[in-house]
Amino acid sequence: MNPSATFLFHGSCNDLLPRSRRNRDIKLPLTGRPAVKDALESLGVPHTEVDIILINGIPVDFRAKAANGDSIEVYPPEKSPERQLPLHLHRIPEDPRFICDVHCGRLARYLRMLGFDTLYRNDYTDARIASTASEDNRIVLTRDVGLLKRAEIVCGYWLRSTNSIAQVDEVIRRYRLQDKVRPFVRCMRCNGMLVPVDKQSIISELKPQTRRYYDRFTRCSSCKAIYWEGSHVEQMRRIADWGLRNAD
Repeated sequence: MNPSATFLFHGSCNDLLPRSRRNRDIKLPLTGRPAVKDALESLGVPHTEVDIILINGIPVDFRAKAANGDSIEVYPPEKSPERQLPLHLHRIPEDPRFICDVHCGRLARYLRMLGFDTLYRNDYTDARIASTASEDNRIVLTRDVGLLKRAEIVCGYWLRSTNSIAQVDEVIRRYRLQDKVRPFVRCMRCNGMLVPVDKQSIISELKPQTRRYYDRFTRCSSCKAIYWEGSHVEQMRRIADWGLRNAD
């Protein structure tokens, strides 16, 4: 009889599995004794989505080896076993910072608007994202499951929704950011910090209508973009108000 181990994924880990494999035992054939990280990722669940692993009821880390006959349970951060366990694999940085992949530009803008340090460029490669996340201790946000399987990525999240507003909600809840929302302190374009600026010091850079109707301005300390509360801010204000409501 060929060696195998049985996996059972709990909670949101099932989002990454085919429907036929969700919330049920999965028998995985084994070649040798693979690391449990490699085994669970071969089934489609990246290590960044995992908080607790039990092999035959015993908590282990990603380096543990799967053996013939093992019963392996995998829990996401939001769902833990009924008993208290000392070994949690998922870490939430005290001051979360993010890096978004090339498909999440709008999410990056919204997170910056809510005050979160978020890197994004539309020419980032997967390798660049992974290395930057590792070097700067950033959380990777992506819809690409394969990206999250890279070993150098410690923290990451697979966005369930394709809607950018819903994605903001997902990130806020996953990383418990409700009390960290600080709207309109970062530049939506480049992630730099915004500082108040006197109208007279920038008046030559303003278009006539802006110069006539607005008096309060901020400027990005990095890219020098100028912001004011024009009509284009209405949607931004709604999202920021949402963030503040969720901070209560």
